[in-house]
Amino acid sequence: MKTGEWKNLYARLSMWKLIGSIDDWWGRTDRYEKIWGSILVQNTSWNHAARALDTMREQKMILPKDILQSDERMLQECVRVAGFYLNCAENTPTSTK
Repeated sequence: MKTGEWKNLYARLSMWKLIGSIDDWWGRTDRYEKIWGSILVQNTSWNHAARALDTMREQKMILPKDILQSDERMLQECVRVAGFYLNCAENTPTSTK
């Protein structure tokens, strides 16, 4: 590219503004949902991870203390849709510490 083309490209990119924030990308505002989502999405699509998070929220299993006090089978059922539910259920309480 010629110098003028680089300057033109730089000027055009400088005018571009990011719409939203990383919080908007996640679609979640709760920090624990972001943590669990980052664990759950490792082996599945975001849609499946989001469905698991929705189930966890419905079962009131978002806060670390609630996960630690929960029955492991219940947690497995919550994250089943994300796949590898035995590993996810096993690793999620570990992440609360």
